[in-house]
Amino acid sequence: MQGRRLEAVIDLLCSKVSYSLPQTSVMQTTGYIKVGVEAPAFMIFDVVPTYEELFDLRQLLSVLKTIGDSPSWVDADTEVETATVVNCKIASGKSKNTTVVETLYSKKEFFAERQNSYIGWVEAILSPVKELQAVKKVQYSLANGFLQAPELPFAAHFLLESKILPDISKTLLVAEKTRRKLMGISRKLHNGDPTLVSRMFSGKNYDGSPAKNHQHAYFLPFSSNNDGKVNELVITARRKFTEHDVEAMKRLIELPADIAISLKSLSVEPLNEAKVWVSATPFVSARHHRKSRGSWEDWMKDELRRELKNHNIQMPEKIESIRTCSNRRISEFITTRKGTSLPNQSAYKLYFRNQQPGPFSLGTLSHFGIGLFLSEEEN
Repeated sequence: MQGRRLEAVIDLLCSKVSYSLPQTSVMQTTGYIKVGVEAPAFMIFDVVPTYEELFDLRQLLSVLKTIGDSPSWVDADTEVETATVVNCKIASGKSKNTTVVETLYSKKEFFAERQNSYIGWVEAILSPVKELQAVKKVQYSLANGFLQAPELPFAAHFLLESKILPDISKTLLVAEKTRRKLMGISRKLHNGDPTLVSRMFSGKNYDGSPAKNHQHAYFLPFSSNNDGKVNELVITARRKFTEHDVEAMKRLIELPADIAISLKSLSVEPLNEAKVWVSATPFVSARHHRKSRGSWEDWMKDELRRELKNHNIQMPEKIESIRTCSNRRISEFITTRKGTSLPNQSAYKLYFRNQQPGPFSLGTLSHFGIGLFLSEEEN
């Protein structure tokens, strides 16, 4: 594409535009708006492009693979006529529901604002350096009804990457590090006020007393490829996370020991349902066995049933004892915060009559991934 024609296309992109965006929630607009074939976004020019400009714009879009700071994969094209409803346009003085949009400087605006710039207009637009880019911030108004009340999630699913991933036997340590990291992010979001740290992450009420009835988050690291290394993590809860919690989880990008962590999905429904669930980490009882309570194995199964009842989970038709968890001996797992292993621990396969939602964890330190059950297919 020749220089004159490239400048003409860029000048078109710098003109006043309106948008037709898919309906979304307040929660999503803090990070991104999800678009796709069934819910596309349209950029509508106030000026009418020439056929040459449309042709060149289509050529430009055909080689555009990513967009944004993330970046996100895109598939873009031009349409001469389409039935769209404008729901995002440049704000007037009386606009209430507004958002800031970064737009390009036109050639005339660029040289008026940056008379001493040592790079040209096109170079500034294409520059990867944020400070040099020819962009300006413009207030746009959003139509009434564009923003839906957010459907908040019960669970967040993360992926972990590192040259050396932690061993599954150290699930408790990974969960604790994740919790501490999220508490730190939550504190920053509240301008450093420790009293406002999310109760879902801290497991404490705002007065410092422990949360009751298991209403705070469960941090559940696990191995999805059966190699004994933690490569995924689910944070789930009995009640929905708040928008503040979601924003904190979106900002979680790393853990200690050079572990990268990325948010894969947020779910408003259980992540899985199955009839057979298997111990991925040992089930541990904090209570002590006595001979008067029968055999140790029968007593541990009774402890498991007690926990199932406390968590409002259906009673299994069959409880089968197994010797390993995630291809590790039960005794290898760290099951105390001191880095040791408790004596009253075992592993099981649970057979339910009906589909059981999950994953779920039971027993001592269940909020830190101990006593985790995954479906037989996942395990």
